[in-house]
Amino acid sequence: MSFSNLLQHNYLLNHNNRMLDLVLSNISCSVEGAEGLVPADAHHPPLRARVLAAPAAPALPPAPRTVRRFHAADYDAVNTALASVDWDQHLSVDCIEAAKII
Repeated sequence: MSFSNLLQHNYLLNHNNRMLDLVLSNISCSVEGAEGLVPADAHHPPLRARVLAAPAAPALPPAPRTVRRFHAADYDAVNTALASVDWDQHLSVDCIEAAKII
C-alpha cells in the first residue's frame, strides 16, 4: 500500500468487531455506514464511500496546427516560374561546391 501511496479509509467493524472490507485511496475520502438495498450480511455491513475530489485542472489550450491551403495557390504562376528555370544549367554541375542556389 505504501508503494502506491494508498491509505485505508474504512474503520467500520462487522458484528465480530473485525474489519473485512477495505477502502483504499490515495486521495481524501470518507466512509460511513449505509443502508443496503438488500438485507445486510453480518460479516460485510453496507458502507458508503465519498471521494472528495479536487477541482479539475484547467484544460490546456489546443496545440496550434498548420493548415495548408493548396486549393488557393496560383498554379499558373508556379508553372510559369518553373518553366523559366534553365534546368540543364542548374543540374549539370560536377561538384556540390559549384552548385548554385536557384
